[in-house]
Amino acid sequence: MVGPKATPSQWYKEVAPRVWNVCRPVAIVAMSTTLVAVTTIIVMIVKDGATRPAATFDIPTFSSFFLAFGAINFAFGGTSAFPTYQNDMKNRSKFIFSVIIAFTCILLLYAPLAGVGYAVYGQAVMPNIIDNMPKGTVQLAVQILISLHLFFGFLLVVNTPSQEIEEHLNVPHRFGIKRIMTRVGILLMVVFVAMTIPRFDKVLSLVGATVSTSLAFIFPPLFYLLLCRQKGEWPER
Repeated sequence: MVGPKATPSQWYKEVAPRVWNVCRPVAIVAMSTTLVAVTTIIVMIVKDGATRPAATFDIPTFSSFFLAFGAINFAFGGTSAFPTYQNDMKNRSKFIFSVIIAFTCILLLYAPLAGVGYAVYGQAVMPNIIDNMPKGTVQLAVQILISLHLFFGFLLVVNTPSQEIEEHLNVPHRFGIKRIMTRVGILLMVVFVAMTIPRFDKVLSLVGATVSTSLAFIFPPLFYLLLCRQKGEWPER
């Protein structure tokens, strides 16, 4: 259901200035839905904790540590698209301030959620914290809000790999049948993976520990050092 609705929104060439008139409210909606959803989850967990017995906690193991490490690093996977976002900014010099504000907001949202959830549920916490919430209308509302956030965020994140794939396939940088077919194919692959993997939390940890770690923490400074070794008019750092 979500796939066909997301398809037409991928056919833009880039997140260009003329498209920001649409993307700005989209980003605001995505952030607002997340804020409301996280606040609601925390309130419901606290209320549920008042009627639950004291939580029990597992002793961390080598395996559990690295599974958690992969899941945490997966959250930084979107940083690989930062160069595209900076390139599309009206004032690129303010990119660093945008990153600081974004990560500060994320920390303020998710640190309390993780802490409260683990304190209340302990070893009984589910990979998706929403599954620990009492069943009912509130849980359904939170699921809808998170789905809206994922839908709007997906439109921005998928744009970067789509452009890269189009570059290798020599797809013209304009709206046309080749662009439509390429991006529909990408979306079909995404939907296929989402529908065929029952325990996505395991894949999330694997991708986070390998691909996300490389893209976010290893390759950027490595590539920067390799670029600085090249001869040219590079500013002193």
